[in-house]
Amino acid sequence: MVVIDSHAHLFIKGGLASFKPSSLQMFIQTMDRLKIDKTVIFTIEGLIRDFTRCNDEIAEAVSKYPDRLIGFATVNPWLGDEAVQELERAVGKLGLKGLKLHPYMQGFPAADSMLFPIMEKATKLQIPVLFHSGTPPWSEPLQVAALAERFPDVPVILGHFGQNMYGDTIRALKMVKNLYGETSANHFVYAIEKAIREVGAHRILYGSDMPWLEPEPQLIKIKILKITDEERELVLGNNMARILRIA
Repeated sequence: MVVIDSHAHLFIKGGLASFKPSSLQMFIQTMDRLKIDKTVIFTIEGLIRDFTRCNDEIAEAVSKYPDRLIGFATVNPWLGDEAVQELERAVGKLGLKGLKLHPYMQGFPAADSMLFPIMEKATKLQIPVLFHSGTPPWSEPLQVAALAERFPDVPVILGHFGQNMYGDTIRALKMVKNLYGETSANHFVYAIEKAIREVGAHRILYGSDMPWLEPEPQLIKIKILKITDEERELVLGNNMARILRIA
């Protein structure tokens, strides 16, 4: 059974000094201890400043552990063409495999037309886009769903399963077929079980939000779900492997 953590942050070369530190060594040691095969990593700093440098640093980290780490780019949609060009560079030149956006932190509504060029580029690059979700007024699950519906060929991931807005997450998953729910930082186990019953395990992804959160409880949460072994394998890794086209 492959286990892929779909949501983790790496703070490199100092990053934002006030944030909880993390390192490559910590990531790999934690993954080994918890038997996590691969982890998707991205930065926080790249969401709000100097995303070119941050994407370079993520690519450098991945190059040291290419079998264990999967890099996602970050860009700032407010920068228009510059953001689109950086996404193309991050994927085409650096080999990053997806994009992370944070409407609440970056200050834009998740369904805003400002994102259309970025989503069009994601369509051409055939990459998933992971959104922070569950923080009103701009990171609500139904807002992300409205954007995802416009771009049906892009796998769009609702980070944190919409947090307290899990009801809207389930509604969104029912409405939009290219939408996925990622489980980190959502403690409503019954809501995840409900989504699996009503939408299907093939649309749910395990994530930890490491190092903001301790990864072991996030993993245990999936292991105690009242679902079949086949469904658990989908959630823990097979779904993300399919989205990322990992053999």
